[in-house]
Amino acid sequence: LAKMLAAPRFIDIAAGEIEAHHFSDPLHQRVFDMAVHLQGEGDVSPVLVASVMRGDPAARGGFDLPQYIHSLAGVAPSITRMGDLLKQLRELALRRDLVEIGEGLAADARGDQADGSAQELADRASDALLHAGADKAAVRLTPFEIAQVTIRGLARHPDGLTLPLLRTHLERLHREIGGFRETDLVIILGKSGMGKSALMASTALHMALDGTPVIYFPPEMSGSQTVERMVCELDYRNAAKGIWYQKVRNGQLSDEEFERFVLASQHLEGLPLEIDDEDGLTIAQIQARARAFKAKMASRHKNPDGTPKT
Repeated sequence: LAKMLAAPRFIDIAAGEIEAHHFSDPLHQRVFDMAVHLQGEGDVSPVLVASVMRGDPAARGGFDLPQYIHSLAGVAPSITRMGDLLKQLRELALRRDLVEIGEGLAADARGDQADGSAQELADRASDALLHAGADKAAVRLTPFEIAQVTIRGLARHPDGLTLPLLRTHLERLHREIGGFRETDLVIILGKSGMGKSALMASTALHMALDGTPVIYFPPEMSGSQTVERMVCELDYRNAAKGIWYQKVRNGQLSDEEFERFVLASQHLEGLPLEIDDEDGLTIAQIQARARAFKAKMASRHKNPDGTPKT
């Protein structure tokens, strides 16, 4: 606040990184909001802030608000690392949120008249944690810095064959889209029964076989159906003629096919693959489970540079 009041150019910097709630003191929250508002109007100074806030609850309580605001501006020259202060504010605000969530959950769980079932309490806590965790400053790169990241990747892989983060193992598709890369959102559309779920199950399997941890939420198939399809695909990789999935579903395997099915299923052991087929999951629940899965796998599966391969 001191730096913002003494040098208005810092107001825009701060407003791009934090919000009023990052301050713990309600008075500081109001001063921040007023400084940002006045900056938007094109005119801000300690005198103006103090004047506009003369009706603030703190001033009505006998507190010398103008003197306090002027004293804040007076210590600004000793503050040099604005970025570090903004990070510290965000860190402390997140810690306060975590304490509040934890204390609230503990109180609700211990209460005789708990508002909702234990599962509902857990869901609310999960949503609150997701909201708290999402409140983080984005890393902003200039267009030049982004271009340099791309150039370094191209220089490491001039043939273009190993540049993608993940291969689809469908060579025609791979040639068209270049594989899947970090942060990609890929939407697959098709009529019912055209194989969307089967395609994604196959892709998830091959990514896991490559050592990349994958969590898969089957949208239409059960976990058992998904695994049965995966085992059929594993058999097809090692046989001239694969086992038809329909024969597995109908229990019409020959003795030889049954033995192949058993052998193929062994390849699933130890794969970094998790299938979550619980019905009725919300987007927030899927996000929470994916984040938990990523944290669990991060220490087990890493890229050559030591970063998590998830």
